[in-house]
This record gives sequence, structure tokens and C-alpha cells, in this order.
Amino acid sequence: MFYGSYSSNLIAIRFTEFILMIVTSINNLHDLSQFELENLNTLITNLSNTLLIPYIHIAEREKEIWDKGNNEQLTFYNPAKHLINDRLREISKGNYAENYNGLFQLLNDVKVAQWPYERDN
Repeated sequence: MFYGSYSSNLIAIRFTEFILMIVTSINNLHDLSQFELENLNTLITNLSNTLLIPYIHIAEREKEIWDKGNNEQLTFYNPAKHLINDRLREISKGNYAENYNGLFQLLNDVKVAQWPYERDN
């Protein structure tokens, strides 16, 4: 779907961003059990194996990923990417960073640009 028509591409991007916003909302949860953390790891693994690589390739076609001056600009076209990058920044400095090592490793392996979550604000 990522490399199909405009409509299928848009659906794939929005679906992936929705899933990423769910997966990265962990900072709003506290005292997760071992079972819940294992399920989170399964979800992250499945996301990484299916949706993340094409999403990264398409996301890096857009200027908000490349433009370092664009960190604080929220536009109609990028609210999900803005939220996802904010959450990734929070996770990388938070209590659950270890659980997201696989996600961050895949991002580092695939992406070319320095994404907004990696930049100092």
C-alpha cells in the first residue's frame, strides 16, 4: 500500500502513524507488568517487521524530517509526525527506553536524516 496510488499511500501512512502514536504513548502508563511489557515488545517487533521501513522511506521525502529549523513548526500536514517525534524524544530519555531499543535500532539502521526526536530543542 505504501507504494501504490495516492489514496492507498495516504491510508498506509495514516494507519502507521496511528499505530506509532499508540505504541509511543507508553509514557502515559505506569507500573506495567512483565506480561504487558512482553506484549509491548511483541507489538514493537511486529511494527518493525511490517510497517516501519516503508514508513521511514516515505517520511524522509518530506521536509519536516530534514529541515532542522522546522522543529517547532506544526502545520496541517505534519501533526502526527510532530507528535510521534515528541513521544520518541520522551521515550529515549524515559523509564521505558530499554523496551524501545529494537525500534530505535531499526530507525538508526534505515533512516538517513537526523530526525527531530534526535535534535536538541
